Amino acid sequence: MNALLATLSRTPFLIILMGVIAGIIIGYRDISYIIPITIILFSWSGWWTIARYSNTPQRSLKLRHGHWIWAFTLFTGIGMLSATLSYPKEIDNDTLTATKYASASVKSKETSANGDRLIVEITGFIDYNRSYNQTAPFDVLISTSATDLTVGDKISFPLDLKIIENNGNYQGFDYASYMINRGIRYRQYCHPSELHRYDHQSNWRTLSITIRDRLIEIVEKSHLQKNTQEFVITMLLGDKSYMPDETRQIFSNAGIAHILALSGLHVGIIIVLISSILFPLGFFIPRKIIYLITIVFLWIFAFITGMSASVVRASIMATFYLSAKILERQNDSINALLGAITLILIVNPSALYDVGLQLSALTVTSIILFSEKLNFIDRYKHPRLYHIFSTFVISLIAVGGSWIVVAYYFHIFPLMF
Repeated sequence: MNALLATLSRTPFLIILMGVIAGIIIGYRDISYIIPITIILFSWSGWWTIARYSNTPQRSLKLRHGHWIWAFTLFTGIGMLSATLSYPKEIDNDTLTATKYASASVKSKETSANGDRLIVEITGFIDYNRSYNQTAPFDVLISTSATDLTVGDKISFPLDLKIIENNGNYQGFDYASYMINRGIRYRQYCHPSELHRYDHQSNWRTLSITIRDRLIEIVEKSHLQKNTQEFVITMLLGDKSYMPDETRQIFSNAGIAHILALSGLHVGIIIVLISSILFPLGFFIPRKIIYLITIVFLWIFAFITGMSASVVRASIMATFYLSAKILERQNDSINALLGAITLILIVNPSALYDVGLQLSALTVTSIILFSEKLNFIDRYKHPRLYHIFSTFVISLIAVGGSWIVVAYYFHIFPLMF
């Protein structure tokens, strides 16, 4: 018991994250908002009771462990509320049959050889009497051929929604549940001619894409060789469409295709670049200012790359680390990781079911916990040998820490490390 309390004291985000995860699992159902709100109010009353009766040092010492209870309950309620608000509700058949068109905005677009996949947010219906009825926003997956629609476009299309179902998916993969966990219950196929654009609304996503396109244009007009331009755009701006298929295949054959996907590696590269550029300023201004500038540029990078989950996760961890240096507090890698995951899940509870987040969390946690313990080389006596051996140790830990998730989702065990 004392060991558990000591762990909670060192990593306070552990109990908070456990509460958020429990709340998301419970709340990712079609339940009333009253339930999580009641739990939040109950936890507040628990905090008030403990604070009221901790009026002497003896009582405060006796009741100190009660703070973990109300904190867990509070964040369970917060997780439930966030999950309940984002859970895709089912539309009644009367609304669907009485509706002729849907009004929506394009949230994201993926282009492939088979056509485009749009995630659109429906905000209203137009019935057969041509009257507009606003509805609570919900997301729909639209499959179509090549289209010139972009993120931020306001569109209308004839409504023919279908509930996403499992139809002989590969190795029994539960695609319907996977999409539900992403916040999407319905899908529809539309011919490009059925998607009518009537307006464009600028938002942070469109601004992000505009800035990224401008940076891509600058790289393309530079004096770098063509293959170097493609590599820079892919690595630093996250647009893999510029990388030729042959080059991507080479990366895949070498077992390093993952570095082409935006991740913590890219965040680390950005931090190193910014730190190198700002290093001379350390002779004139306090290091704290440099850390703060680094954080600002880090989030600018996250913004222009579309705020992908992997980049946001790494950026939050880096922000925790740099903030600890600014505040002159001891940094704890596990606590920073738990804090990053907690913030991500509160903002986007469906990320709990994201394979990328699960793999990243397990892998990074395993590396933090075991990399030092399993490396028997003395880093001070043999620093070079220590770093060389760390390469193999970390590879083994990464595979071992993530094998459960890999085996569950992909039915394989990676042997190439």
